[in-house]
Amino acid sequence: MKTFKLVSLALIEENKNRPIPLIDGLIINKELDEQWLVEAYVPKDNLVLFENLVNSEELIPIQTIISKPTNDPATFHARVKHISVMEEHISVLFDAQLFRRNNSFHVDLLSSLVGEGLAGDELLSQFITRSKDDTTKPQTAKS
Repeated sequence: MKTFKLVSLALIEENKNRPIPLIDGLIINKELDEQWLVEAYVPKDNLVLFENLVNSEELIPIQTIISKPTNDPATFHARVKHISVMEEHISVLFDAQLFRRNNSFHVDLLSSLVGEGLAGDELLSQFITRSKDDTTKPQTAKS
């Protein structure tokens, strides 16, 4: 297993990120079929949000940045497994599976941007922005 510092955490809702204020966190690669554990130490005012999620068996997409803020985001399908309540903070434990885009992601993205009428510098800018944006609809094939 490998352990990394969790630098940021966001829930993905309707293809938009909902940043979660992170006090501290870690992420562990179990090295078994892309399985990870994510522990986020967050302000207690997020308790209701996570209580609603822990009672649901639904997989939720989360986006993380690992090790340093300049790293590209990683997207996971996750379940809230446990919440530990402390005086001012909570610790939220997720079981997560790394989401990998299929090989045609960039071709599909470029085609979509051209279809939107983008060209030149605007096309390049949007391609760079959206290719780093893991909030796109998950696809099951691995790259």
